[in-house]
Amino acid sequence: HIRYTTLKTVKIIYNIKINVKRNYLRNKDSIQKKSSIAFI
Repeated sequence: HIRYTTLKTVKIIYNIKINVKRNYLRNKDSIQKKSSIAFI
C-alpha cells in the first residue's frame, strides 16, 4: 500500500513538472511575440 501511494505521488509530481515546463515555454513564447511586436 505504501508503494502504491509513492507511485501515485511520483506521478503527481511528474505531472506538475510537465505542466510547469509547458506553462514556462508558453509564457516565453508569448513574451518573445510581444517583444517582437514592440520592435516593429
